[in-house]
Amino acid sequence: MSRMMPIQKIHICPFLICLILLLSGCTEKHVPKVSVEMIALAREEDGDVMVPKFMTSDDSDWAPVNELNRQVESLENLYLSAKADEDHSFILESYPNSSNPDFLQITLYSEESYGTESEANLLSLVYDRDQGVILRNQDALTMAGITGVQVSSAVGKAYPSFRRDEDELHSTEVQGFSIDENGKVSDFYVKLFIDTEESDLHPDGKYELFYVYHTEDGSVAPFPFR
Repeated sequence: MSRMMPIQKIHICPFLICLILLLSGCTEKHVPKVSVEMIALAREEDGDVMVPKFMTSDDSDWAPVNELNRQVESLENLYLSAKADEDHSFILESYPNSSNPDFLQITLYSEESYGTESEANLLSLVYDRDQGVILRNQDALTMAGITGVQVSSAVGKAYPSFRRDEDELHSTEVQGFSIDENGKVSDFYVKLFIDTEESDLHPDGKYELFYVYHTEDGSVAPFPFR
């Protein structure tokens, strides 16, 4: 007849239990409240140049906020540098989007000109306030369940309906996006690189256009602000 092994009692020190609970609480991510304020960088003839300033409610050091502000400051420096050079110009415009309070969204348009050459770009700064993270173009594509190639292909197919006879589409690039009131990616902002024979306006034979790809129906339209 087999004998049953006696049950071993395990005594855990109360101090150890408190320590475990304390350490487990330390693993929770603290996400500070983040807001954005539009401030005047400079004054132009047609009004102030407004740029975003991201900040935490308690003035704490928060890496995503620092990164967002660094991206803005980089464009600010280019703008201020151009103002000091009469042969150099830089347009900087901000387009806030308040469609969803869970996300801070601002798209920046910049256009740099030097002599006969110019280059324009879009930059969407999107911050998820609940998760405490910056959302980038690739994140938005993943959220929408689509690839950058698919977006570019759709814009490329729609381009002939907007095309001028002297222009040809060279390539495209997804440069930004927006999130709607339901938390879904509603639009992608696409840059079109255009080759042109119109040498009077574009001596270097190229320029950029911006179009919007609507995810709901796959339609394409010109970028509303440019």
